[in-house]
Amino acid sequence: MKYCYYKQNGRDGQLGFTLIELMIVLAITAILATIALPAYQNYIERSRAQVAGADLVALSVALENRFQRQLSYTGATTSNVNWYQASDDYTISMTLTASTYTLKASGSNCTLTLSHAGARTLSGDCGGLNSW
Repeated sequence: MKYCYYKQNGRDGQLGFTLIELMIVLAITAILATIALPAYQNYIERSRAQVAGADLVALSVALENRFQRQLSYTGATTSNVNWYQASDDYTISMTLTASTYTLKASGSNCTLTLSHAGARTLSGDCGGLNSW
């Protein structure tokens, strides 16, 4: 076998890394990845839940605006209140009566609700989010 040698400061040395050095780098990388991946997944889920919460607040404002004009929440839909959902990660649903509403954003493991009185609830695993 031929080895590639070089001369530096008057000393001979071998180019490249040893197998032990490569294995240590791979082990450190694997350890860092196993720590970082769950934290990153929680960050993503938490940010999706926060966007869903912002969608619910925006829909609530649109419903209140419609109520000021119609004096009733009944008959309101997401298309006739001039509201657009920012993200499709959560499914938004509305329960309406003449004087009340409840908005619900349902994701894979997380559910956010908002009532006409401003009461906010959170259930499920929302990436570590405790309230919104």
